[in-house]
Amino acid sequence: MAYTVRLGNVSKKSNSTLQPDTSSWFSAQVTFKLAKDIDAPTFILSMPSLSSYPQYNYLYLVEFNAYYWITDIVSVRADVWEISAAMDVLATYKSAILATSCFVEYGFNADASGATYRLQDTRQNISMVPTIQTVKQDFLTGEINTSQGCYCMTAVGKSGGVSAYIIAARPMKELLDTVATNIFDSVDQKETVEEILKYFSYNSMLQGSAIQAIRSCVWLPVYLTTFNGLGDVVPVYLGDFDTGVNGVSVSNNIVVVREASVTIPWPTDDWKRMNCQIQVYIPFIGTVAIPINQCNKANTVDITWCMEPIGGTVSVRVVCGDYTVFVGSASIGASYAIGSSNVPVQNFVGGVAQAIGGYIEVTAGAIDMAGALASPLDDMLGQGAYSKAATGILSGVSNAVGGAAQAITPIVQCAGSMSGASACGQSMDIELSLFYYPPIDDAGFQAVYGHPVMRMATPVAGFCKTRGFQLANANARASELLTVGRYMDSGVFIE
Repeated sequence: MAYTVRLGNVSKKSNSTLQPDTSSWFSAQVTFKLAKDIDAPTFILSMPSLSSYPQYNYLYLVEFNAYYWITDIVSVRADVWEISAAMDVLATYKSAILATSCFVEYGFNADASGATYRLQDTRQNISMVPTIQTVKQDFLTGEINTSQGCYCMTAVGKSGGVSAYIIAARPMKELLDTVATNIFDSVDQKETVEEILKYFSYNSMLQGSAIQAIRSCVWLPVYLTTFNGLGDVVPVYLGDFDTGVNGVSVSNNIVVVREASVTIPWPTDDWKRMNCQIQVYIPFIGTVAIPINQCNKANTVDITWCMEPIGGTVSVRVVCGDYTVFVGSASIGASYAIGSSNVPVQNFVGGVAQAIGGYIEVTAGAIDMAGALASPLDDMLGQGAYSKAATGILSGVSNAVGGAAQAITPIVQCAGSMSGASACGQSMDIELSLFYYPPIDDAGFQAVYGHPVMRMATPVAGFCKTRGFQLANANARASELLTVGRYMDSGVFIE
């Protein structure tokens, strides 16, 4: 039986479904030589018109609508050639391949909605040198004040319960000046015993009672205005003593909350997001690493910053999309030491009272001393006021010395301690850094070998690599089905 063949030349990949246009090729009638399979035919062809060795590399068998690669051209005699070929199963069964539903690993497929799928392409090499993009945001502007700050003091109030107050820096100094007076202040200007006694008694009450009413004091690196609206402005009491200073009354459930949202500078919209690392610097907390697989679809990093003033602590929650990627806490406050003199005023007061008491027992007071000095004659008899005053002075001095000796015993009265604050001197801006490790020759690679698909689909134009491909065609024989399957699973260009 004679068959019509068309011979020509084609430039195509061996793993391509391209069907060349053969309408203008050399056409001839041939008879298959001996017993040959249609997948690998051999035939004799007379071509007297050729003046040189035939250079064809492809042929088309019209009756079978089959395409072949020419494998051998052997000269039999003058102008007669023996041509052998092997079927190009990809071009021959192109229509069946395009109609076969299969699992596509890589290709140019897109669903009807145009949706893209961010899948990691493990075929590409990734650069070890990242490109870095950094985004900063003023987070605590108008909130943080590391130069003066404010204070959160807890103390026993006049009602007997423990109260907490937020106090600005200057009023806090005024409060300390009031309750922590210097016991070595000069008393030279005090003219009467009553003034001296009142002076020491006043200081004794302030240092002994008021300071002892303080339970803790924490310095916070924030403005007082941060607490606006969170509590009432009330007088600060230490026990029953009104310090004359006002503060914001706070309770255990008062928390300052601030929120921020930072846009993630994604470099790409597809699977290449997986080649990233994200780090976020949060004031007082430090650097937080965010797992890419938990935020690949998110566009922002949302941060909730909470401060609890009584303990001076902050807690932070970082959210990306639907995921909470970090929760942590830190201390931003510094325990502030408030204390009285190491020589207690109470003992001085005791000594002075004893001295004055001993003096009054003998004489009527300081005025009698002047009278005694004006009556030396009575004193000569040993019965005048001068003699009695002298005896009183000696007794008073003795008592004063005893009181002073008692006073020099050191007794420290202190509320709070001294320590540093977290992240002292550090930036108060949120800083997000994205490290992107780009694929090598990304644009050229993707243009040739497509994108990860990993779903059931039918092949479309472009590179297509499948898994377990089974051709759906009733005319194909077992060897042809296996050959097509091997090609598709190793990667084929649909052209």
